Amino acid sequence: MAIQLLITCDDCGLSEGINLTAARLHEQGLVTCASLMTNFPAVAHALKLFRLYPTLELGVHLNLSDGIPLTPLGANSELTRADGQFRDRYVLFAKGVFPSEAMMEQIRTELRAQIAVLVDVGIRPAHLTTHCHFHVLPALRDRVYELAEEYGVTWVRSYSYRATSIPFNPLIDKESREPSPHAFVVPDYLVTLRHWLDRPPDALLNELLSLNGTVEIVLHGGIMNDETFPADVRYTPQERYYETMYLEKVYRLIQTQASGEIVIRPLTRAQHGL
Repeated sequence: MAIQLLITCDDCGLSEGINLTAARLHEQGLVTCASLMTNFPAVAHALKLFRLYPTLELGVHLNLSDGIPLTPLGANSELTRADGQFRDRYVLFAKGVFPSEAMMEQIRTELRAQIAVLVDVGIRPAHLTTHCHFHVLPALRDRVYELAEEYGVTWVRSYSYRATSIPFNPLIDKESREPSPHAFVVPDYLVTLRHWLDRPPDALLNELLSLNGTVEIVLHGGIMNDETFPADVRYTPQERYYETMYLEKVYRLIQTQASGEIVIRPLTRAQHGL
């Protein structure tokens, strides 16, 4: 049975360079999904550009730690600093372990607003992912799952370390996976591409061939010189460019060495009986 790859370009909407990278790689047969950060200005560019690619699956990259919220949380709220920007991911994770009711209500309202950016222009989000993987926290994951069911998304990114393929993960479970108990799919495995960059591309190919079921590869793509990239965002355009080049090398190996064993295509609800 062939391994099914979903290749998701995260952070679309953060800059025009990221949007253009997702579109180019989709044209080449690599990227199947674009996950949009809808609280950044370049989301308008993304929505206009991606209309040209009806086969590119669109979803929301839920974000609680970069940029400005879409909802009026004000200054010095549970989620925001004095300047109205989101608090950084370290504060989010510290507070998110035992969040207050006020914080959970702010999160619920903000995440709905981020999803509404797609819904309001007639796009049904096919997936939900989270920036900095915040749904690893149980309380925040519950909110994401509630929204996934509310909006009828097809899949939600895996949060489990036992399903995460990074070099030397001794806890990864490569046995058969159980069907999702939810009204959406959780792909069997998650490959965070940036953690493989110091390994040769054929090492990642061999890892992919050792898995079974559905595998999501996460790409933080970009171009080398991106004048629209926000200055205060971690992980630079140059780093994103090198990650993009790495994915292209892996893709060439898949084409030449594993074309019948690995299939790159998006998930469908019918495929999983949803």
